[in-house]
Amino acid sequence: MDGVDRITQLFRERTLKELPVPSSLTQVQEEELVDQLFNVFESIWTSTSYNEDDETTLDHNMSDDEIDGCEEGLDESSHDLDYEEKDEENPVFESFSLSYMKRALEYYDAINPKTGKRSHTWKCVHNKFRRIAHQSYMARFREYVEKEGTKKQKVDSIEDYVYNNFERARDILCPVHDMDLKRWAIRKARMMSLHDFVASDHWILNFKHKHDICSRKIIKVVTKREVINETEIKKSAEQFVIEVKSLLPHYNDDFVLNTDQSGLQLEFPSTRTLSYRGEKTTLAAVRSINAATHSYTIQPTISMSGKLFGPVYICLKEANGRMSENIKANLPQMKNVVVTCSASGKLTTSLVEYWRDKCLIPSLLSQPTLLLSDS
Repeated sequence: MDGVDRITQLFRERTLKELPVPSSLTQVQEEELVDQLFNVFESIWTSTSYNEDDETTLDHNMSDDEIDGCEEGLDESSHDLDYEEKDEENPVFESFSLSYMKRALEYYDAINPKTGKRSHTWKCVHNKFRRIAHQSYMARFREYVEKEGTKKQKVDSIEDYVYNNFERARDILCPVHDMDLKRWAIRKARMMSLHDFVASDHWILNFKHKHDICSRKIIKVVTKREVINETEIKKSAEQFVIEVKSLLPHYNDDFVLNTDQSGLQLEFPSTRTLSYRGEKTTLAAVRSINAATHSYTIQPTISMSGKLFGPVYICLKEANGRMSENIKANLPQMKNVVVTCSASGKLTTSLVEYWRDKCLIPSLLSQPTLLLSDS
């Protein structure tokens, strides 16, 4: 202890020499100062190497009273869930979340109801919240909590607010522009009293890059009614699946049928081509414009067991909706194909009835049958 006595004596002599002004601190403040000096002395005494730094203090006036004596022992099982070992000795203040600060302050300010004193010494607090390197952080934490977070946390909150507004706007297919992002950001900043935030062009660019947002050409416009109908259709489809699943156990797989119409073009021209840059019109030749723009229709019926049920129904496109005698004479006669025609190549109500009478009913047996068809 001779070394300790010698050091404290030298420190006392230098203090009296260079700080002659009488102390105006209260007893509690003096005890707090002693605790801080002891922590510094302990750190120096137990260190094996030293780094000299010029450090600016976080706060000049400590407003939190540190009471000696820990009413509850050092709980080794208590640990900081957010703590990660890092090589950095000076953690950035903005790395602490607002919830982390609140938890630390709540633990730090806890009062023992029996003694009326602080329940935890600084050593207890530091053991539970390992990321808090110095006791002086608590005063800054208190300041941040009163202001509802650091500037970085407020900017993050602004970003979340803007993105939520963007998602809601696009969900209902409203067009969104950079000016809308800026307007939302500034509105949220004013709500948080962050008056120096201006939502600069650089911030907007970073926001769009982070959330994979870009300007896109609108290729189709729809009414709000169509948007609402899409939701109703999806809900109706889900209900339809539930109802069909409840019926399936009552039918043989070979007699659960599905049929639908498919329109096919007679000719498939290419929609893109290499050509000369700057030309006013890019053309492509086809054998028949009607063949490229009009279609014929086929309607097969398939069972749930994966088998083709009955003949395939084909509707050709013919002028006036009738086949000439020449076509009828040369049309191949096949048992698994039924052919008809219309002026458009599409099925009308009468042609659907023709499919029912010529394709579906003749193929049915005495087995119960479930038919699923797109109306």
